[in-house]
Amino acid sequence: VGVTGATAVSAANTSGGQLYTSTITITSANITLPPAPIDGQQIRIASNRTITTLSVTAGGTASMGGNTAPTTLSPLLNAASDYLFRYNAADTSWYRLQ
Repeated sequence: VGVTGATAVSAANTSGGQLYTSTITITSANITLPPAPIDGQQIRIASNRTITTLSVTAGGTASMGGNTAPTTLSPLLNAASDYLFRYNAADTSWYRLQ
């Protein structure tokens, strides 16, 4: 799902990711991962512009497992950059893969 100019987004359970698009730097963006994910579900968060302050939180009763969620996103040479998260139902946690 693409977003232009939105600062807070809640990803739907069927979502595979979130793309932020802008013509300028995005000052801040907050994304809440799906509230009822399935085991192994992956979510990619990408942007064509720098997001100065990025907040990624788990939705529903899930948590962010064992890793530090990103706090910024910086594209490289006009190519979108991204983060990838995977849900593990065994411990109800989202893990950052990249």
